[in-house]
Amino acid sequence: MNDITTTTSSSSIALVAEDFATWRTIVSESFVPLDVKTDIEESFKAQIRMRSLGDVFVSDIGAKSHSVERTPSLIAHGDKRYFKLSLQLSGSGLLMQDNREAVLRPGDLAIYDTDRPYTLAFDNDFRSLVVMVPHPARRAQHHAGTGGATRPRQT
Repeated sequence: MNDITTTTSSSSIALVAEDFATWRTIVSESFVPLDVKTDIEESFKAQIRMRSLGDVFVSDIGAKSHSVERTPSLIAHGDKRYFKLSLQLSGSGLLMQDNREAVLRPGDLAIYDTDRPYTLAFDNDFRSLVVMVPHPARRAQHHAGTGGATRPRQT
């Protein structure tokens, strides 16, 4: 059963998931496609507040224990390329990318690339702030398509 509560204002949106299936959909549609898992589907609850600042997205996430994985297959089928900056506000998490691991505790920052596989796991309730910034290659393509980038004139 998908149970979602949505609150919007002119500049932000808040989503509350009362079940894990809803959260799985929210996460993959709000960020980049992700494989989302938990051991506590029956009692799962989460919320996210999001704000768009042009092509930069800021999200305040609070959720119960779960993990997200960005797999090579999901990367190959997607066109969204971002860097994510994550600030751990409460609880702890583990970020794994490029054969490296970082334990995230309140106050810790991590930067990771959605164009490369990663796993982010939370064993308990947590809260984090995530800022998504377009990958420079994506930003250049976007601006080139809209006239934002110019080529030198040859004379």
